[in-house]
Amino acid sequence: MNGTPLRPENLRRVWLDLLRKAEVPRARLHDLRATFITRIIRQTGNPKLAAALAGHRSLQTALHHYAKVTQEDLKATLRSLQLLPHPGDPEDRG
Repeated sequence: MNGTPLRPENLRRVWLDLLRKAEVPRARLHDLRATFITRIIRQTGNPKLAAALAGHRSLQTALHHYAKVTQEDLKATLRSLQLLPHPGDPEDRG
């Protein structure tokens, strides 16, 4: 870094080089942002905090982009409500 403005293509090149050196699968830089904001929502349960960190003025925008429900989320909720067996229980079928 020499104080000159970052150009998107240079940032992308540096990002991809870092991924290659770290032997991490190729991903977009924006994927890192999405993962960070999603984890903030999951760990804190505070989507307003996540929206502020992402720079979104609208909570709806943050929720639309980052509050994804996974199959594991669904299973964990059903298990917590005792509507689905826990892994390893005799009734568990996967």
